[in-house]
Amino acid sequence: SLCYPLSVLFSLMGIEHEITFGTSKKNNVEVSHFWITLDVNGIILDPTIKQFNHNESCVYLGDIQKNETAKRYKIIETNGDEAFSKTYDKWAELLFQDNKRRSLPITLENKLADSTF
Repeated sequence: SLCYPLSVLFSLMGIEHEITFGTSKKNNVEVSHFWITLDVNGIILDPTIKQFNHNESCVYLGDIQKNETAKRYKIIETNGDEAFSKTYDKWAELLFQDNKRRSLPITLENKLADSTF
């Protein structure tokens, strides 16, 4: 989902790009993945590449074929917005469940209350 706010920023800055939807393996399971394609030569920006390989830097900017992790991405020619919506709904459902949550320890609550953000 990080690609969507980056896409807005790039649009405001006049940087041509496209959000690309595809899949990649994570723990031997095929999962949805989004990255930003910056040009037709295969230059991508993947702000979450490390989730697929902990040896990667946090963000990858470069040729998709020159990175061992990125070159395994499979592009899916479909509506990425619909795929994003389904992915978001799946993750958000767990976060928005109306279950009672454990209270924070009082020392942490006090620390958060005293913090300036």
